[in-house]
Amino acid sequence: MAHTHEDSGATMLGRRLVQASITLGLAAYFALDLLFGGGLRNYINVELEWLIVLAAALFALLAAASLVECARLLRGGAGGHAHGRLVSLTVLGIPLVLAVIIPDVPLGADAARGRLSTSVQPASFQTLQRDPLSYNVLDWLRAFSRAADLANFDGQEARLLGFVYRELAYPEDTFLLARITLSCCVADASAIGLPVRYEGAAALAADQWVQVRGRFRLGNFGDERLPVLEAEEISPVEPPSQPYIYP
Repeated sequence: MAHTHEDSGATMLGRRLVQASITLGLAAYFALDLLFGGGLRNYINVELEWLIVLAAALFALLAAASLVECARLLRGGAGGHAHGRLVSLTVLGIPLVLAVIIPDVPLGADAARGRLSTSVQPASFQTLQRDPLSYNVLDWLRAFSRAADLANFDGQEARLLGFVYRELAYPEDTFLLARITLSCCVADASAIGLPVRYEGAAALAADQWVQVRGRFRLGNFGDERLPVLEAEEISPVEPPSQPYIYP
């Protein structure tokens, strides 16, 4: 019977050590990768980063509690009930395994496929009281939505950042300069794009981030009549540290 009790205690100690390792790993992932490593920006609105801080703290507390239990078991304390521990450890460990094997990458062309929009809800007048050269893709689409006459944008200069989105049906010299908007998290993400006409468009790789400088000309994109950015210069750039637009 003593031998059985020792085996039970050793088993419980082992499980507590695994639990401590998993929860400590999750705390490290939330703190080092998501919060300080910038991975947070690929999943949620940065205004909600306090949730990541809270999650990291809770996992750290769980790890500390498991280590305290390990110390108690090493001193010869009772091991408690082991029923269901293996299942709970497996459920707890799956998110950590997925976090390790799946890279932190922002949503891009694949996420936008088939559901990218070239129109948005109009913005208030005050929202657009800035230098138009500071507008992003969302700002321009909002400006188009509230305009009485789209021809008024003819000749307007724009400098925009976004990633390249193309479909087979697009003209060879046309692509959408796309961005992902995020209100809360990737679950409510929306893909938006602004048509760009450029002689070398076919050579641009999908998902490639570019800086575009040009002027608008009222034209056609599919069955829509809207301003098209006639690109004068396109420069490949590194993806921004903050890839999403927060409406």
